[in-house]
Amino acid sequence: MERNLMQLREKFVCELKENGRSLSYDLSREDHRDVFFSQYGGEEVFKRECPLLYDALWRKSGAGQQERLDGYLVGPRDCMEVSDIAYDPNTVVSTNVTGRYTREMLGVDLMGKFMDITNGQILESMAVFDENITDIENTMKVNAGRLIQSDDRELQTQAEFFCAEVNAQGELCAQSTKVYSNILKVEGTKYIVKAVTVESPKPKDKSHKYTELLYDRDADRGETADYPKYTGVRLALGQDVYVKIHIPAKITIELNDEFEFIVDEADKIKGIYFKDFEMKIWSLDNGTVVFNKDDLAKNIIVTYNEKEKNKITYEFPSDWEHLMKMKIVSAVMLADFSCILPIKCKHGSMKYEEGQVTIVVSSDLDTESEDPANEKVKKIHIKFGCLGKDTRILMADGSERAIEDIRIGDLAQNMDGMPIRVTNIISGMEAEMVYVKTMGNKEILMTEGHPVRVRRDGSICTVRAVDLNGADLFLTKDGEEELRYIYMKPYNDRVYNLEFDGEEFLYANGFSVGDFDMQNHMPREKTTKREYSFDTKPVAEEMRKLLRLYQENME
Repeated sequence: MERNLMQLREKFVCELKENGRSLSYDLSREDHRDVFFSQYGGEEVFKRECPLLYDALWRKSGAGQQERLDGYLVGPRDCMEVSDIAYDPNTVVSTNVTGRYTREMLGVDLMGKFMDITNGQILESMAVFDENITDIENTMKVNAGRLIQSDDRELQTQAEFFCAEVNAQGELCAQSTKVYSNILKVEGTKYIVKAVTVESPKPKDKSHKYTELLYDRDADRGETADYPKYTGVRLALGQDVYVKIHIPAKITIELNDEFEFIVDEADKIKGIYFKDFEMKIWSLDNGTVVFNKDDLAKNIIVTYNEKEKNKITYEFPSDWEHLMKMKIVSAVMLADFSCILPIKCKHGSMKYEEGQVTIVVSSDLDTESEDPANEKVKKIHIKFGCLGKDTRILMADGSERAIEDIRIGDLAQNMDGMPIRVTNIISGMEAEMVYVKTMGNKEILMTEGHPVRVRRDGSICTVRAVDLNGADLFLTKDGEEELRYIYMKPYNDRVYNLEFDGEEFLYANGFSVGDFDMQNHMPREKTTKREYSFDTKPVAEEMRKLLRLYQENME
């Protein structure tokens, strides 16, 4: 039985290789079922110890899947992966495993092993659990002195994500996804990779904290962009408006002199393991957006010289062929960037057969490794094309007055057309503001926390300026207006707010906004916590049992 199980696990790993970097268990298949339950002591043990989760597995809820529309991917996705393996022969071997979900999960177990499969060693293991989350991460680190020295070494990470959520019918659903990464990193104590040079994405302006990208707008006064603006990124399809994701990427890889790339003209992408390649951006607010690689072979530019076999450059098309609904877009669209490049290489002496080295270019690298195969870059800041000085307030007599010229005792007009007396004027300095412009050419600068009236998903509500999204309809004195631009704008000037006898809505530059009292009572952070329809404590207890069973049955 043990031999048969080992064969099944080897078969499962082969299937992972064929399907890319991750694979969800299909419990209708006997081989998948045997491999899955073996990690917890067998199906009968799982059923006895975790009856709620056992039943939930048969109501499996699929991972967040992207739709396809005219060749474009649509929307964020769930993402479970080994983000990088870093090797430093003098200090530490490190691997990061992350899971990011498009919706909040009731609970997520993250379990895994970090192995030196060349020498048959389990270097490290992990088993962690978290409740009511969209994001989970764990790092496994091993002192390099523990490794058996050999000419070459293959490091492997296998991780298991077991998650539970509640479906639309209020039923508990569960699923399990296996993630696999198999990476040849070193030859003895030498690095294979000499250098990774990222030409893009990176800030062209050295003063920039992030890589600044402009969509459908020019740079404002005092603002610089790192790349020419991307135009025509909006696409209206039916009743929804989408944004085309554009991010440039150009990466050069240089191997040490004794190694060379394996470049086959028949490859979809020269020198890269196509199935394992992935490029993406992600944030907790916007989810994970992946580069659509379906037609990459037609569009990628590869620079490779037969006389310089240890150097290659990949330039990817800036259009990711990925659409995102405008309702996801906000004034602060800050995202991490990552490019996983699994490259084919070999030792120039032909002593070794083809090997795989994974190049990781990411803004999320956080390891102690000095391995040149890992290159850290800046986060991506996408700006779409904040009440500031010169904002004009509608007064009781129907006139408009600049907010800095209003005095205590003056009469403004509220949304109901009634006069309201100014009892206090609050002033301060702001370095950055939220800038909004509507299709009707109304524009306003607001601090991040300033309350604004909008129609969202058919209902009128009040949101903070920083929480506005591209699908909001703004309530103005001329009716509802669609958004044209929203982004953070450098300001470095004085801001003003007005206080009245009670909380009031007034018109500022034609927008319906709240006063100082209302701003102070607005929630400071968006909340995505959801109410579940049953007691979650037994489920959490069962998921902790799973961790214990996994540790007890780990090889």
